[in-house]
Amino acid sequence: MWHGFQTHDSKIGLASALSYWCFLCRDKDKSPAMGIKTWEYFQSSLSNAVIPSGSVSDFIENFSKKLVVNHLNPSVFSRILNPQQKILRINNKDEIVELKQDQENVKLQWMGWEEILHSLKMQGVTDRHILKQIKDCPHLIAALVRLRHEEEKELKLTEEEENNV
Repeated sequence: MWHGFQTHDSKIGLASALSYWCFLCRDKDKSPAMGIKTWEYFQSSLSNAVIPSGSVSDFIENFSKKLVVNHLNPSVFSRILNPQQKILRINNKDEIVELKQDQENVKLQWMGWEEILHSLKMQGVTDRHILKQIKDCPHLIAALVRLRHEEEKELKLTEEEENNV
């Protein structure tokens, strides 16, 4: 399991997390990734967005355009990676900094996809490795994202039902 995705491969896990981030941040009124063809469009957009991409940043930009994402919300990405942790915002010299607070240990840690990619680079993983996984396995990434999305949707419905009782 890699950050809530049913895989032990960190490259597939990061690709799934970044793809899910874009998916959750899409403009639901304008995005073609809605309705009965959502997941077909999602998978084909993965393939089409990775082809012209030279880096993970390029992929995020291209994929966001395909899904009609107006703004990538950092707190959504933090929730994808660590749903049990709280997000805090601080203003540091006119910059908004995203932090996460571990509820058990009450310590602060920096969070972001670039930091995760940097830690993977220490293990020999590069942007090209991530992009290759997206190009070679869009069906797997789409399936992992769909599973995660369906799980979260079901949990949200269950929590709402419990609150209404």
